Amino acid sequence: MNIIIIDDDTNVRNVTTKILERLGYGVFTAKEGDSALKIIQKLKDKINCALIDLSIPGTNISDLTKKIRLINPNIIIIIVSGSFFNENDIKLRNIDFDKFLNKPYTMDQLNETLKSKIEPTLI
Repeated sequence: MNIIIIDDDTNVRNVTTKILERLGYGVFTAKEGDSALKIIQKLKDKINCALIDLSIPGTNISDLTKKIRLINPNIIIIIVSGSFFNENDIKLRNIDFDKFLNKPYTMDQLNETLKSKIEPTLI
């Protein structure tokens, strides 16, 4: 199971990578949309999930999620944000996603979110 973390914050990428590796996931990281798309294009269906920060400078998240779905329609997209958003706020922004997770999140919250979204697609 492989996940790409797309977040401009190096500390968030590093900590989340450690958590995901500890949970047994393969992890790729990108600090912005263009580099993430290159990784996803190269690996295609080997990436099962994209964990995307809602606020990445210079990245239109709505466009990014649409491009990701064009490359891999089966990828699970989880949007994360430290701002006070909820799933309805994000839907109004025309962002294609499967789940929303508020930052900061615990390892258990991240694990439960991933299990609920990724594992059913593998059955």
